[in-house]
Amino acid sequence: MIKLNIALSKKLNPSLAFLFILLITFQALNAQDFKVSPQPDRVEEVELSDKSEVSRYDVNGGYYTRLYDYQINLNNEADFYHTRQKVIFTAGVSAVSEFYIQFDSAYQKVELHYLYIWRDGEKIDKTNDLIIEFLSNEENLQQKIYSGKLTAFDLLEDIRKGDELEYAYTVYGDNPIFDDNNQRLIPIADINPIDAFFLKVITPKEKKMRYNFKGVADSLYTVSELGNDQIIKFWQTNIKETELEETIPSWILPCNYFNLSVFQDWEHVTNWALSVFELEEEPDFTEVFEEMFTGKESRDEKINKIIDFVQDDIRYMGIE
Repeated sequence: MIKLNIALSKKLNPSLAFLFILLITFQALNAQDFKVSPQPDRVEEVELSDKSEVSRYDVNGGYYTRLYDYQINLNNEADFYHTRQKVIFTAGVSAVSEFYIQFDSAYQKVELHYLYIWRDGEKIDKTNDLIIEFLSNEENLQQKIYSGKLTAFDLLEDIRKGDELEYAYTVYGDNPIFDDNNQRLIPIADINPIDAFFLKVITPKEKKMRYNFKGVADSLYTVSELGNDQIIKFWQTNIKETELEETIPSWILPCNYFNLSVFQDWEHVTNWALSVFELEEEPDFTEVFEEMFTGKESRDEKINKIIDFVQDDIRYMGIE
């Protein structure tokens, strides 16, 4: 069972007590969306070689990824993540010690399967020692946008140089705004080298998903069918680090990647977008116009009054 880290002083003034109650409520509600459970049945086990081809001189930040294992099952909207990271230098201890999982509390749930520390060939199971806190990721509140995204966070203890941290979890749920129009964009690289990268995607054949690998040789992936599913598998070892320029535009993806989408063409995208902004009924502005206009305004004066009304009297808050 994951413990919630909530500390309480014996003497609290009323304001602090109220804040504490809010904290308990916040933690309890989000704990319902985060639990420990066995990994899903259709997850494929990946074997990682004990030998690494990564040179320590190519490592940035003191650590690198030994294994990146990402398995997607669109039948139940499950994204399985399995990662193993190795600390090379003391500088990497701090980064690897910060264990976190980001998710959207509005439509996603997280199941943690395990967290191990590998030290001198021995596995130390730390799954039940985690003390999870939930942090709000509201970075755009100043722009009046509320996202509901959270980070499940724990600061791991006793991580040492030479350790390997291995963990696996599954995130369930896709953004309902896309109305089952599934899509994924997955970089196949990092600023550090990667010993092994495994990708598996299970999609219903009836969806006729479009996919492509950018910068990847055909020999590195396979496409097969099993029952009503299409299965895409990708495996690559010894992936070199990606060098980033300081002034690279944010819309540029400077590495190889995998792209998956149910959208067949731009008409498909347009039809989806129109459905998002479609109004259930035509709004009635009679009362608003009666409040704004005297009936003696010219056309230009009416336009100016409408602009003033929108700018002065309407407050915006985006619930994303």
